[in-house]
Amino acid sequence: ACPGSGKTRVIVIKIGELLRTNSKSRVCAVTFTRDAAQELKHRLLQDMDSETVQRRTRVGTFHSLAIRQLRHYNAVGKVATPAEQFLFVQRAMAACSWEGTHEEAAQLIEHVKASTAVMLEQDSELYQAYERMLQRSQVVDLYDVLKKSVTMMQAGELMPYPVEYMLVDEFQDTDEVQLAWVMEHVKAGTKVTVVGDDDQSVYSFRRALGYGGME
Repeated sequence: ACPGSGKTRVIVIKIGELLRTNSKSRVCAVTFTRDAAQELKHRLLQDMDSETVQRRTRVGTFHSLAIRQLRHYNAVGKVATPAEQFLFVQRAMAACSWEGTHEEAAQLIEHVKASTAVMLEQDSELYQAYERMLQRSQVVDLYDVLKKSVTMMQAGELMPYPVEYMLVDEFQDTDEVQLAWVMEHVKAGTKVTVVGDDDQSVYSFRRALGYGGME
């Protein structure tokens, strides 16, 4: 549906109905930014009591939900902040005498990490330098977190969120790894609802699937 048509409102109303009609159901709502997650939680709190929201819902970004999931199993250590990731990219650029811009370097790294397939760019000097920076600092980045969550769920080493329902906003912006994360929950029996607008995809440079992801 197009901008301003009430996609997020649909999610809020549906979560409320799911919680009211089934006293035992648990719901997970997924967004793409921290601000969007906070806004969604704020809207939920306007519609229902805080105890229900806190006890029976999980609201967060793909990455924050994956981090919580891995930490429950003690499967992740320190996660680099966005500011630290920025510095690691800068250092990797300097280490391999990268001639492009920071934005181009970050896009190359994201292009690899947002894919479920082996990418040619993995062999590039820039990507290898960036990975060495992470290993040396004993941290993982946000992309590694999501990939690890998917890999462990596929191997049966990590359980999907124990929720009956999952709702995903701005679904046009999902990349291959994020789609795989959602699909692992589908395989576990979670009923998934997504909303989005394929004409509004702003993350195609990060391998966002757009209409293809919705299909």
